[in-house]
Amino acid sequence: MVCICSYEGTACSDITVTNNIAAGGIYAGFVVPGEKCDDTANSKFYGNVAHSIGGPDMGYGIIVYNDKSDPSFATCIESSNNAAYKNIWHGIYFYQETKNFRVTQSTFIDNVYGYGSAI
Repeated sequence: MVCICSYEGTACSDITVTNNIAAGGIYAGFVVPGEKCDDTANSKFYGNVAHSIGGPDMGYGIIVYNDKSDPSFATCIESSNNAAYKNIWHGIYFYQETKNFRVTQSTFIDNVYGYGSAI
């Protein structure tokens, strides 16, 4: 099960983050788990916009990480239906090991880099 929590390791369930705007932060607009590839119908993170995020050596619109408890994330992670603009670094950044990452139906404008990865 994909879980969105305020602190890694915190138990939570059934939290959905949709249609929000994060602006003016220092590190990242959103830090969220990725979705299973080809399962966007069950997405818990969509319709969000991150803009004007940045501080010294930071500034990511959306950071996506994988759920290490689910082996399918080692193969593929997906994020869809979000936007990021005017961020100091990346519009979206994938942070964890996976063989493939997919971004669909998303818009990234006027960031230094549209997307990035630490794969």
